[in-house]
Amino acid sequence: MDSHGATADAVRRATSVVGIGTPLSITQLPVGMSNAVFDVALVGGGRVVARVSSVAKNRYAMETRVMERVRLAGIPCPEIYGVQEVGDLAVMLIEYLPGVRLAEAQEGPNLAGTCGEMLARVHSIGVTGVGNLASSGNGESDSLDRWFVDEFEPSLARAATAGDDRVRRTVEQVRSEFESARPALRAASCGLVHGDYSPSNILVHGGQISGVIDWESAKGGPAAFDFGWWDWFEAAFSVPFTCNELIAAYGAHRAVDVDELREMRRLVVMRILIGQVAWAASRDQRPELQVALRRLEEVGP
Repeated sequence: MDSHGATADAVRRATSVVGIGTPLSITQLPVGMSNAVFDVALVGGGRVVARVSSVAKNRYAMETRVMERVRLAGIPCPEIYGVQEVGDLAVMLIEYLPGVRLAEAQEGPNLAGTCGEMLARVHSIGVTGVGNLASSGNGESDSLDRWFVDEFEPSLARAATAGDDRVRRTVEQVRSEFESARPALRAASCGLVHGDYSPSNILVHGGQISGVIDWESAKGGPAAFDFGWWDWFEAAFSVPFTCNELIAAYGAHRAVDVDELREMRRLVVMRILIGQVAWAASRDQRPELQVALRRLEEVGP
């Protein structure tokens, strides 16, 4: 059996164990980075979504805890039917939500208000600890500056070896900025952040937000983590509305210091771009490296 066949078989077996029906068809969707995602049509009607990853790499226990809390906070989010391990694969079965990605929705430009409200609700959920969330749903670090700066040092070091003196100087400038930002990081108010809040992970149906999906990058941290990600996404892809518009809508539901947020957003974007430089260098992806480096110089000191 080929890898696709083995994955489809794992989905069938997991669906049977969870008891939500018998698959009629299993169609892989062109989405997902660390997970393979499938649209599963059930005999007798109905659909579910299956996300499949290796047992070793999946973060489904954490996602389950986070998504349950998100749903209780009134944020539209898929219901989780169950997680099953089938051999070396883990299968998460979740509710199918109708809609298209916000990035593709005709109504997208009119939904900044709702997206801002949804994000304010997310950030109102408290989290113990900061940084990446453990399976308990709590942050794995107790210090934001240590997580943001010290634990990121390997990525900075890899990025510094990606090219010539220009690259090394840029990376060193970023490292210096991160060091200077330690007091602000220590003082930051933290809660749950989505970690990948973007037009790709917000579903729209009938002119309304039908779901916020893909919580695998959820973290404990300041609001700037999500706004900085939107900034990065805005520069790399098309968005229905700007990050500044999203912040204005957010501010109607949750207090925000725009000036303080602006600087923290910049730090977040720099961190994302350093990660891109390190990734591109490790795979010898020169065009991607140059794009990330040029963007880093634009937002840097």
